[in-house]
Amino acid sequence: MRPTRLRHVRRFRQIVEVLGRHGLGFLVEQLGLGEFLSWPQRLFRRRRARQGAAALPEASPWGRVLLVLEDLGPTFVKLGQILSTRPDLVPAELARELGRLQDKVPPFPAALACQTVERELGRPMPELFSRFDPEPLAAASIGQVHRASLPDGREVIVKIQRPGIEPIIRADLDILAEIADLLDQRTSLGQYYDLPGLMEEFGTYLREELDYSHEARNAQQMAQRFAGDPTVVIPAVVSPYSTARVLTLQYVPGIKIDDFGRLDQAGYDRSLIARRLLESYLKQILQHGYFHGDPHPGNLAVSPEQAIIFMDFGLMGRLSPRQRQYLAALGLAVVRRDAAGIVRGMQDVGVVRGPLNTDALEFEVERILSRYYHLPMKEFKVGEAFQLVMGLAYRFHIRIPGDFAILGKTLVALEGLVRRLDPELDLVEVVQPYALQLWRQRFRPSRIEEEAVRHWDDYARLARVAPARLRQVLDQAAEGHLQVQFRLAQLERMTGAFATALNRLAVAVVLAGLLIGTSLVISNHPQSILQRLPLGELGFAAGVLAGVWLLISILRTGWF
Repeated sequence: MRPTRLRHVRRFRQIVEVLGRHGLGFLVEQLGLGEFLSWPQRLFRRRRARQGAAALPEASPWGRVLLVLEDLGPTFVKLGQILSTRPDLVPAELARELGRLQDKVPPFPAALACQTVERELGRPMPELFSRFDPEPLAAASIGQVHRASLPDGREVIVKIQRPGIEPIIRADLDILAEIADLLDQRTSLGQYYDLPGLMEEFGTYLREELDYSHEARNAQQMAQRFAGDPTVVIPAVVSPYSTARVLTLQYVPGIKIDDFGRLDQAGYDRSLIARRLLESYLKQILQHGYFHGDPHPGNLAVSPEQAIIFMDFGLMGRLSPRQRQYLAALGLAVVRRDAAGIVRGMQDVGVVRGPLNTDALEFEVERILSRYYHLPMKEFKVGEAFQLVMGLAYRFHIRIPGDFAILGKTLVALEGLVRRLDPELDLVEVVQPYALQLWRQRFRPSRIEEEAVRHWDDYARLARVAPARLRQVLDQAAEGHLQVQFRLAQLERMTGAFATALNRLAVAVVLAGLLIGTSLVISNHPQSILQRLPLGELGFAAGVLAGVWLLISILRTGWF
């Protein structure tokens, strides 16, 4: 058994049990996790898997995946939520199903929250806060939020990590890393996607979310980028009251951005709010290259000055200058409904694994855009079209960078919220100047000169090294020493099956030798004590039982 499996035997068994309960027991065999089944479960696991699937007629296959993730807890729920933003990795139907995952759990007791705060900050609660509300404002799988007042009178929000959650998530990440390796080796997904790399990316994201000091740095960076901008408010981090497990932020009064009744009652201009929200994201995405990745209404509010208040900085997206330029070109192609330009943009943005049929891809893009041709620009759904185009990446095996996937989900949520605030706002009119400005920067002479200078060393080194490398390859080919590495995705599975067959053969040979040896001892030593034992009957019974066991094992695995 592998070290990861030895460390987390109980958790592996729980995963196997949950898969079987929701009719996905076939994955147990496909992933080679049968060793975590009991002997009766191993014997009847195929029938149980069929029964489990038949017992859930109302649930679609993707719905069962959703149920499995919910049953397995916060790490798997977070994984599902991330995959729901990755149309390049999962089918659209599964992405939609995963979008229903809710990270809502009962709050933990206020006494435990106070213990965590005192342990992290090193002082008793009465010294830390003049008031601490025991009733949480919100609770999630990783932490919960409380209102409080500092001794100097400042109102704050205190985010506290759920006790004991960190070791659970770290153990689950170890298990998911092994499952990713198994999927990479045993399924066709490994031909198109770097599953271990993707799981490492997810692990990095989740470990950062566990570390509240990382979220504090995100909030501080956002505040620096919007310093002096009266249309955006970023709550200040109270550093002396913040650690890796406790985050204290300034409380900023405001009205939730989707509470339209209160906004109207207070006399706020919803059209102004919609424009400010949209422009704040355009600045983040196209100018800063650093954007808030979770714009659902619970994380956004409006201040008395009608500025946009951002909250919860755990999920942030990052785009390099080159990626922002590619995004601007892709966005303009989407707005102009230019299928060829969109295909070029997808190739620039993503990583193509395997041969790409550009004609077929362009045809599919045209088919998606056709549903928008009759719409005026004012009603054109940029975020929806962008997300649908990104969804084609799954079918054509184009891997989109994680931050672009976050961006796609962000644009859809943002566009929906903006249209609810002001249905008359022309999104394209607001977006186009920002995208055009960034697109033009790509072709400025000074920009081209900067790029040439930056990459001059790379070009010079390539010109110097390429002839020698090419000559080396040609010499090896001429001498018959050229080696080509290739990979058989099913090799490990075949090797495992072969090893199982050899083990069974070895058991049969040892058993036969034992029976023959016993018979020889009895026949050659009539006075032996063995003569008085019913060895013939016992040997026959043992042989029958071993034979039945071998036959069942062979029938169960299908190697007959």
